[in-house]
Parts: sequence; C-alpha cells; structure tokens
Amino acid sequence: MAGCGKKAEDTTTTTPATETMSEAAPGGTTTINLNRSDQDTCVTFVPHNTSIRIGDRVNFTTNSSSSITVHVPAGLFSAGDTSIVVSRGPNSSSPQARAIGTYPLSPPTHMRACRSPEARGPSISVDSGESAPKP
Repeated sequence: MAGCGKKAEDTTTTTPATETMSEAAPGGTTTINLNRSDQDTCVTFVPHNTSIRIGDRVNFTTNSSSSITVHVPAGLFSAGDTSIVVSRGPNSSSPQARAIGTYPLSPPTHMRACRSPEARGPSISVDSGESAPKP
C-alpha cells in the first residue's frame, strides 16, 4: 500500500551562526550585517571578523532605520579607499576582494564599532584561496 512505508530520517545538519568569524565558500558572497538600534551609539558587525578569498564578494546589510557608511582601506575592493553606503533592505552592491591582506572596517566618524570579545576587528581577511599541500 502506498504511504505505509517507513518514514525516512532527516539527515540534515545545521551549523550555528557565529558572531566572531565567518569564512566564505570559494567564489562566493559573504554577508556582513551592520546591526544598530536607534538608541545605540555603536554599530555591531556580524560576523565581527570575516575571512574570504580573492574574487569573493561581500554584501553589507543593516537593520538600521538610517543608512550606515562603512569605510574600507585601499586595496581590498579598489586601489583607493572605499566608502560603502549601506541601507536597510536589499543592497545592490557586492564589491569583490582584490588583494591579499587584513583590512580593518570602520563605521562613519559619528559612530563607533561595538566592542567584541576579540581584541581585533572588525575586519576582513583575504587570502589567495589556495590550499596548503597535504603531507
């Protein structure tokens, strides 16, 4: 009879999200959320520190009722310093990582990044994407 068979087990596993470090899949897009309530004087970057590879893209989002401008040093997305305006809702810009290094992120001068359990950050670390040879 149809429908009387044993129900298959769900083997799906989930990995809890972390607020401290994120690593993108090769050639992928990583999202960094800029969380801020109207009462806060700081912006929380989630994840606080992000690891990506050259060619990966970063999509910034926010829950803030007003736009937040993120300042990124020269080299990460372009030859010059970059300012990215992030508004609530979909953001069409997902800049692409162009150079290896660790780049600090900073909110506009009238705000500050909220403290993190880690001493460094917020930042984006970019590597070549090449795996080390296995012994």
